[in-house]
Amino acid sequence: MHVDNMHGGADGHAGHEGHGHGGSWAGHMLPAAFFTIWGLWWAVHAGIRVAAAGARRSAYVPLAWYPLRVPGFGSKLVLLEPLLKVGLPGIGIFCELYFHPPRPKFNALHNPDGTFNASHLSFWQHSSMYSFFLLSGCVDLFAARSLPPRAPLLALAAAFLAEALLFAGHLQGGAPVTDGLHLLLVFSILGCAASIAAEAMWASPHAALARAYFTLLQGSWFAQTSHALYGKPSWPQDMTTQMALPVLFCLHLLGWAVLLLCANAMYVKNCHPKLWDDGGMHEEADDPVAALLASRLGHQTVPSGGVRHKLRVSDGAETSRVHHEGEA
Repeated sequence: MHVDNMHGGADGHAGHEGHGHGGSWAGHMLPAAFFTIWGLWWAVHAGIRVAAAGARRSAYVPLAWYPLRVPGFGSKLVLLEPLLKVGLPGIGIFCELYFHPPRPKFNALHNPDGTFNASHLSFWQHSSMYSFFLLSGCVDLFAARSLPPRAPLLALAAAFLAEALLFAGHLQGGAPVTDGLHLLLVFSILGCAASIAAEAMWASPHAALARAYFTLLQGSWFAQTSHALYGKPSWPQDMTTQMALPVLFCLHLLGWAVLLLCANAMYVKNCHPKLWDDGGMHEEADDPVAALLASRLGHQTVPSGGVRHKLRVSDGAETSRVHHEGEA
């Protein structure tokens, strides 16, 4: 997660002057590593579960988090993902608001006269973002007992939406290339929020895979931003660099798409050969024109003889008990 350092001494001040935002190389590479690892975790589990549901011709059940199962550890690591979502943001909030050597103190949002403290605003922005991910972890832990089964997904979508909103707040009078980098980062974060919301609303296996894809995109673009702003040398803040940013972003989009498509194809071919030989997972090939006309005339549509469903979408009746079942 993003940690700027506006009180980081000379280096932090130089970063603020040069780029229009506080920050550092480490402050961008840390979330780059975090979101890349998280995206890979989601990509592996979502790909396995989608393929397994297709092979069994059973309903796909969406999950906000995936249990970790290691032989010999029993149930001790099952809740690792939600516990990390509670613990890491909690540490982040403490560090942002209290722990700033050499004089640890509470970094208040307001000055004694009631005005906002400009030098502390970034700490509160990041703490607000951490708070939503912490809340998401709490919802994961308590959803099975007191909340509807899709509540963890909605809480996770809200966390990414809050992250996008807070990063959009960084786009205030900064250098043009810096603002362009952060604007594209906001797009990747909104992709995470939208795919998670779609997964919650429609139990969509496509959205589950999209969630992993946009999370990986966010991680790699954090790394790209770190290299652009704090590499040696940093990129020039000119029109040429601005025009190059969308090209680079599209290359990130294309790279992750090719990587995930190839990895998914290799997994299905090697672990579900029957599914591969049968032609994969298809939806019913209804005639969209006939369906539209039928809906206008009040008639029911009849499938036009397309390939039958091998992957069904959950109807929403399931509960969080799936966390206690095997992944296979």
